[in-house]
Amino acid sequence: MPVNRLIMTGLFALFSLNNQHSGEIPADLPGAGNKYVITHFNITFAPDLSNRVNPGLYKRPLSDVDILKIITHDLYPSILRCKRSENQKDKLLVDFVNKELISEYAVRTDKLLIDFGRFPNQNDRMAYILGRKPVKQTLSQDSGRMVAEFNRTNSLAARKNFGADIWTYLNEGIDNKKVLPTEKPVADEYNTYVSTYRNVLILTTDGYIEGVPDIAAR
Repeated sequence: MPVNRLIMTGLFALFSLNNQHSGEIPADLPGAGNKYVITHFNITFAPDLSNRVNPGLYKRPLSDVDILKIITHDLYPSILRCKRSENQKDKLLVDFVNKELISEYAVRTDKLLIDFGRFPNQNDRMAYILGRKPVKQTLSQDSGRMVAEFNRTNSLAARKNFGADIWTYLNEGIDNKKVLPTEKPVADEYNTYVSTYRNVLILTTDGYIEGVPDIAAR
């Protein structure tokens, strides 16, 4: 198995966040016909931009920028074609453990979100993913912008950082955007559809965190 795939598999296994919604379809759902569950990826990449990102102090085989490159590179086809169906509303967000860094480094947060749920239909979504003409904006371009903006921010943090409180982030920063619940069923004349989310937090840090299993399971 390639090293990149091993890294991604390990990260997903460690930081999948489960909530009280199981994603199972209730037996008494309204609507006729077949019942379908559509699972969307909701991935949050949250780097600890403390002095650990300074390569002069801590040399690592992979930087946080390298890890983000792996994630964006594997969005398609590795992630977006994993048990896929139509009308996917996957999201990839780069978040900050220390929220104050957003203003301190003048972060362009609009470049740090890739949201496939914004497209009105599957044709537009696939045109964006595959770069089909006449689409003006593509997944490849947005991935490049995301990595470039994060690389800029990471470089600033390497020269001047302000630490990171991992415990507070896990206790208070995991909000309703990071953990999305199962949506209400949608039924048409023939079928019933349920949108559920695989919430994944990829947290890069060298800190010692107590109580992670309790937080991740809530």
